[in-house]
Amino acid sequence: MNRFLRCALLTVLVFPQFGFAQSRKPATTRPPAGKEAGFVEPARYPLELVLPREAESSPSTADDSPSISANHRIFRAYPKIEYNIRAVVVGGAYPFTFELADAPAGMTIDKNTGEIRWPSPTGTRVKPTITVTDAEGTIRSSAWEIRITQNEFRFVDAERGNDANSGTINQPWKTLAKVKSSEAQNTTLYFRSGVYKTADLQPTGDDEGGWKRAEFNGRIHPVQWLAYPGEKPVIDSGYRGDNQHGWFIRLQGAGSNPVYLDGLEFTRAWHIGLQFVSGVGDFAVFRRLSIHDIAETIRGANSAGIMTMTNPARPSWYSAFQDIDFHHNSCGGIKQYSQRKLLWEDCKFRDSGIGPDLKSDISRFEVRTCLFVNNRNEAAGLFGNLHPARGRDITGEIRFNRMLCPDPRQQAMDVNQDGLANEIHLYRNTFVGVVRVRNTDSEDGPFHFVRNVIVNASSSPDHIQFEAVSAPNRIVSQDNLSGTPSDQIVDAEGNLTGKSRSWIGTRGHQVVRSE
Repeated sequence: MNRFLRCALLTVLVFPQFGFAQSRKPATTRPPAGKEAGFVEPARYPLELVLPREAESSPSTADDSPSISANHRIFRAYPKIEYNIRAVVVGGAYPFTFELADAPAGMTIDKNTGEIRWPSPTGTRVKPTITVTDAEGTIRSSAWEIRITQNEFRFVDAERGNDANSGTINQPWKTLAKVKSSEAQNTTLYFRSGVYKTADLQPTGDDEGGWKRAEFNGRIHPVQWLAYPGEKPVIDSGYRGDNQHGWFIRLQGAGSNPVYLDGLEFTRAWHIGLQFVSGVGDFAVFRRLSIHDIAETIRGANSAGIMTMTNPARPSWYSAFQDIDFHHNSCGGIKQYSQRKLLWEDCKFRDSGIGPDLKSDISRFEVRTCLFVNNRNEAAGLFGNLHPARGRDITGEIRFNRMLCPDPRQQAMDVNQDGLANEIHLYRNTFVGVVRVRNTDSEDGPFHFVRNVIVNASSSPDHIQFEAVSAPNRIVSQDNLSGTPSDQIVDAEGNLTGKSRSWIGTRGHQVVRSE
């Protein structure tokens, strides 16, 4: 059933008599002196340094977590072409501080974001060490060896390349078709500026069902794609609203060849911009992408900028989606299936039809420091079925995000859509718009709303709306700062304003870092 129709059929039930604590602090109230000065939001899960780390090592000894392949992009640098990666961290107490030791000359790290830059790699091998410290003082470190080599890279140039070339920096290929036929599976591919058309590829799948695609399999093809530094390659599926159904790219990793995309632009797809096959490759990275003008031509069929496929037998571990700009799409940014210890970080979901979805088999997900703004339809924020698979609990945390839906009919956050989710922590977010928990009984949750800023027209406790909730004690609300738009708690950017500024660093998404 259409989720908006389903919502319309549900009865709205509010249960203040069951002790659902209203903890609204008026915008005129200042934090108690000394009580919250230097407050640290405690970790809900153990701190794990996912990337970078030593080859064949694992971020965790628990839960049969996998080890990282020595063929991962982080272990390769091309001579004198900038090496640029970003640390991936899950769990712990945010914010983090990053440091490098034993780094080669010229390599730096952003202490707040974990971005590592090495503008001009030289030599043959280096072995720096990264250290991350969370806000509670927990430390994780790892060395990782970087090979400086030409042999493990190929180049493609839509404007000056030739498919008869060898794929070197001076003799680049020209088309995606050549990339696919090259069978250079364990290499990292640099894309130069230009437009790369999926129409050049031989597609598979059903056009009518929306699954016509060009497949790249890590066992055969290169699936580590980087934009050449300072350049803007565009992968264009060619859909113009007519019968020319531009097919999308499907990427499948392999244990020895993880998917890694950085700096590319994907545009004009009929149904899905980019698809990732779950369960056949861990430590995938999707970073600094621009994904736009993706159509939603098939309602209810998971149209998205990025869609990950379901694999109940085995989810993918440690996938990271960082610094991606999803914009001007008819559909949502991400439809996510079958992931474990998933990270969304610093992504923008903006100026589109709807917001993204966490769908099913997403165990220990984390959505952190993302922005949701100017999405048009009722479902403008973060949503999802959150269905379990094969006994795996659906757990995770949503923290330090901004979800800005000033239209009073729009939903900023929808929790437990189908009544199947387990414990979820939602803390230090700024929600402007409807915040709703649905279909909750004694086996769901608990759902923890802690130290958020929540602004909407609701009269329910803490401005959190209940629908079909039979176990309100499974919804825990603590120390939220809530009010109506007329209270002027936040400005148009979602930042605390006026007398509410006294809560910066203790309520909502804004962070005060110690120097």
